[in-house]
Parts: sequence; C-alpha cells; structure tokens
Amino acid sequence: MASESQIKTRIESVMEDPHQGAVARIYADAFLNALPAGDADAALEEFRSFLEDVLDKQPDFARLIRSDTLGREHKLDLVNRVVAGRASELFTNFLRVLARHDRLNLLPLILAQAAMEHEKRSGKKRVQVISAQPLSDGHDREDPRKTGQCAGDPAGG
Repeated sequence: MASESQIKTRIESVMEDPHQGAVARIYADAFLNALPAGDADAALEEFRSFLEDVLDKQPDFARLIRSDTLGREHKLDLVNRVVAGRASELFTNFLRVLARHDRLNLLPLILAQAAMEHEKRSGKKRVQVISAQPLSDGHDREDPRKTGQCAGDPAGG
C-alpha cells in the first residue's frame, strides 16, 4: 500500500520556516549597524510606524509588497514611489535592499529581531514579574531595584 502523502516543497508561511528567523536576525543586525550612534530608538520607531501606520492601515499596499506574484523590480518601484521622500533615507534604502533580495515579507520579524538586539546592545534585560497580589498601575512598570523590594530583601533595602 503506497502512501499518498505529498512532500512539502514550499513553506506556506514565513512564520512556519525557522530559517526565516535567522535571516531576519541578519537583516536586523545590518539595520542597526548602519545607524549612526544614538539613532537606534528613532530608527526603530520609524520602522514600527511603517508597519503599524502604513502597512497595517493599508492592507492592499501591504499585500503588494509582501506578494510572491509581484516581481522584485515592481516592489522596488513601489518603495521608490510610495516611501522615498516620506521616510528617512536610511530606512528607504533598507527597504530597497529588502525589495532587491525579495525579503519585504520579513519586515515584522526583522523589526522584532532589531528591537531585541537593540535592547541587548543597550544592556537592557527582559524580566517577568510574578506577584501574589495585583500590582497597581504605578508599580507594574517600576524597577524593583528602585523601590528596594527585590526578592530576598523583605525589609525593602
């Protein structure tokens, strides 16, 4: 009895391909390395704004630049006509590189990787706070080192 299962030759989604995360990390590092010192926060905000304020609010445009049916040259033309002059030169050039390499579909992953790498380079660490009692609005974002209420320090200092 022969098996009728088909061999999957194409991954259906970027999120299903673990290699896409590695590719996104490379582009994220390149993006951060291209920035002048001290400009990372503003550049990441511009990147985030492009995703949220442009692509999320213009789904037809987002589909076009992420589409496999549209060729690289057409995507590059879209970037030049729509983004150039409205975004920083560095961000526009970054989008052009992604268009030339057919990687515009990785934009959300690249932003996530860039944000995490920026936090790492800035010496920031992500933490998860577990509390038996709900935290008030003021305490849920406070650094426990500032309040002196770190674990193992019940006296508060």
